[in-house]
Amino acid sequence: MDEEQEQPVSRAHSQRVEVLEVEDEDARAIRLQSILEKLNSGPSSSSETTGSGMPYPPFNFEERKTWAVDPPSELLSRVQAFLPQIEASNTILTQRAETDPQSVDMEQLEDDSERYIEMNLGLGVLLNKSFLRLELRF
Repeated sequence: MDEEQEQPVSRAHSQRVEVLEVEDEDARAIRLQSILEKLNSGPSSSSETTGSGMPYPPFNFEERKTWAVDPPSELLSRVQAFLPQIEASNTILTQRAETDPQSVDMEQLEDDSERYIEMNLGLGVLLNKSFLRLELRF
């Protein structure tokens, strides 16, 4: 029995211990400074390279292509017509809320109102049947 307990201990001693090397503040500052200096003194913009080492193609500022813009779609015109209606409705609603806050309180129901929205939520307990089967086995 003692031999079995000693084996895991001896295995633990034979494993190589890895140490995480943490950069101190001075080393970090030196590393960042060298990176920034390389960026500042790097190649000129005409000979810069991409991440894969390939040079960027030269950008021609004089050649420009233009495309015809499609006319506004039906959806865009409908939205543009709808937005002012919403703005006007919001303005009226804000004015009503300032003059009579009870008139815009949706929690206040009048007794004689015929139309209203009712939400019935069925809250119940969801049983996990696989958990119950495991519980019955024990």
